[in-house]
Amino acid sequence: AAVKAPLDKATDRPAISKPPSVGALTAAVAVVRGTASTYGPGFDGLLALPQGRGIRVRVTGPGGSVDRVSNDAGPNLAMQRLGRVVDLDVSTFQAVCGEPWTAGLCAVTVAYFS
Repeated sequence: AAVKAPLDKATDRPAISKPPSVGALTAAVAVVRGTASTYGPGFDGLLALPQGRGIRVRVTGPGGSVDRVSNDAGPNLAMQRLGRVVDLDVSTFQAVCGEPWTAGLCAVTVAYFS
């Protein structure tokens, strides 16, 4: 089931919270919770909000966590308003969500690192 992230009233995009300052998360500059999606076969990469291309992210879901570098800006604004926070390639989606890519959506937490 899709998870709708709370929207930031100023930007009309998913709200971002500061991470707790414990353990490995102390280097994270922001954490956002919402829904991950996949484009399916033929797409290679990770699209993450709000920082966009070139930022290191850790995506955590029911299947586990992966560390990646974002290679694009992320879901379009209409999808962001519905709670989408990251688009994943098939292998990353399956690793993070613990389901086949055909499931399409899953709840995730994305930590952004400087």
